[in-house]
Amino acid sequence: MKKIKVINIVAISLAFAVISSCTSTNVSAPSTEQEEVVEKVVKKEPKPLSVKNKTNQLENDFLAKLADIELKLVSAPKQTFKTREFSAPFIVKAENQNGPVADFDITVSYPVSRKDNSIVYDVVQLKTDADGKISFKPTGAQTFATKDFVTFYPTPITTTSSVVQAAYDMAVKAPWNVKSDLTWYSGLLYVYDFNESGKPTTNSFYLLQNLRNAGVNVGNAPLSNASYFEKPLADLYKDTKEIVGNSQKFMVFGSIKYLKPVEETATGYSCTLVADMSCIDMKTGETFLTFQIVETYEDTNKYKTVDKCKANLTEKVAEALIYGM
Repeated sequence: MKKIKVINIVAISLAFAVISSCTSTNVSAPSTEQEEVVEKVVKKEPKPLSVKNKTNQLENDFLAKLADIELKLVSAPKQTFKTREFSAPFIVKAENQNGPVADFDITVSYPVSRKDNSIVYDVVQLKTDADGKISFKPTGAQTFATKDFVTFYPTPITTTSSVVQAAYDMAVKAPWNVKSDLTWYSGLLYVYDFNESGKPTTNSFYLLQNLRNAGVNVGNAPLSNASYFEKPLADLYKDTKEIVGNSQKFMVFGSIKYLKPVEETATGYSCTLVADMSCIDMKTGETFLTFQIVETYEDTNKYKTVDKCKANLTEKVAEALIYGM
């Protein structure tokens, strides 16, 4: 019996020693799997660029590209008339120091309509060809008369103000001149000059002359009574229509007045005049165009100051009618 007890004690001691040995080995020698985990935790990957940084880089690249590019107007069509098309396209070229720039985006801004005496614009984006050129020709007949511009500029890659401004600064323009088709027909003028006291005096000779010199067939209205400035415009239309019937296409009603009395200045005189105009369709009586133009002129002689101011003003009025009716 005693012998058996001794053997059991020895066996238990050996088992304890084996267990202790295994425990000690696990602590001092980590497994390969554990080493890989530690290595992955310690290793740092580079941070990706933020969206903001990427955008900034794209904008900087775009601005650098613009610095080496120039837009040039190659050709533009002659003026046309309302209800007619432009005879040829507008052509613009992009170049840098190495020559033509192909596949370059250009935005075209051009007049499309008139609303409340203001021009409405539309835009189209085109890409330069192998020769660095774009060709733009609006489709269809022009629907309204205007004297304006079509503008070509690099298409901004973002809406950041500095980028947009840089693109606009490179813009090139071409005249967009569309005469009124009413200039083909005859019309009437009921336009009076007013004196410094605010009283109507005579029909505007300068306006009549400027329109005729531009090829517009106009004459003074058959009613020479200036009292119609005190009446509704419909009365002038009705009474004029009874006289001319359907022989006239349009009538211009207006006044040229002193905005303020002629002033003496340190060097002479200053005159400011204002023209208020309305255009009437003689078929319907409808007022289809109204506008106002102010002009100031200075000179050493009072008479010359007033006369030149009137001449300059009526020249602008004539142009507004030709390209506005």
